[in-house]
Amino acid sequence: MKDAFHKAIILPCICCISFYTGVQLVGETEASFSRQASIDSVEMSAAFVFPSTIKQLENKAQSIAASIYNKYESISPYSPDSSLQELQENQFAIIQTDQDLAHLLNELESVHFELSSHSQQALEIQDYDFVHKGYKNVDSLIKEVRTKIDFQYLATILSSIRSQIKDLEDKAMKDKESTSGDLIVEEIKNEDEKALEKQQPQEEESTPRDLVESEIKNGDEKAMEEQGAQNEESTPSDLVEGEVMNEDEKNTDGSL
Repeated sequence: MKDAFHKAIILPCICCISFYTGVQLVGETEASFSRQASIDSVEMSAAFVFPSTIKQLENKAQSIAASIYNKYESISPYSPDSSLQELQENQFAIIQTDQDLAHLLNELESVHFELSSHSQQALEIQDYDFVHKGYKNVDSLIKEVRTKIDFQYLATILSSIRSQIKDLEDKAMKDKESTSGDLIVEEIKNEDEKALEKQQPQEEESTPRDLVESEIKNGDEKAMEEQGAQNEESTPSDLVEGEVMNEDEKNTDGSL
């Protein structure tokens, strides 16, 4: 009976001891995790920028600078003997290149501004030399790009091309006007030729009638000439007869 009673008391005691031990162990572990997490969060909040971020910005700046140089070197010189179409293609290519360079330069300046902001924040914090170093590298890079890329040179080339395009367009306009004038003269000449061609059949149709009229006129003229000649031949005899008649009249008056 006593053994059964002791067993009944020992079992609850063992359970209580186990439960208490478990609670103590779990509480310490949870407290340890909480304390470690709070320490890590403090360290994370203190690092406002990491070396990897600065390195990425440096790489981005170098990539943009390389693209700028490639774009600038791709500008092909134009020949003064280029055709109008070639000049127009060069003009479009230079305008597009100028716009691309301006866009890339804006991106490079954006990276430079971001690194400058990080560098300003790191002035009063120790162990952030990598931020200042990254900013100085990109600052030197953007100064080099601004020195090598001459946007005024692009503007000069573009102005020359536009001037040459205008000259060729003016020449083409004058040639067109001259050609139009020649076409008008040619049309007038063709109209005159057509008018002459239409007039020739009419002259051919009227020729027989004109010949008849001409022959009649010539015949009349010949008849008049013959009559005049006859009149000239008969004039002396008429004069003699007149004189004879006058003498007879005088004799008759004398006899009376």
